[in-house]
Amino acid sequence: MTGAPKVVDIGGGNGTLLAALLTAHPAALGVLFDTPSGLSDAERTLTETGVRARCEITPGDFFAAVPPAATDT
Repeated sequence: MTGAPKVVDIGGGNGTLLAALLTAHPAALGVLFDTPSGLSDAERTLTETGVRARCEITPGDFFAAVPPAATDT
C-alpha cells in the first residue's frame, strides 16, 4: 500500500472512535460510515478533535455496501 493508511469505521456513529484513531496516528486518513441519522453529530465531533480534514463522512447502509479501505495492494 502506498501513501497514508486509511481506516474505515463501519457503523461509526458520531466518529468518537475514528477521531481517537486519527489523533493517535496523524498520517492516517479516515472514512466514517453510518446511516444519516447515525452520523448526525459526526461533523461536530471530527471538527472539535481536529481531524475533520483527514476524514470523509459517508452515509450509507452496511447491509447494502461498504466503502473500501484501500484501493491498491
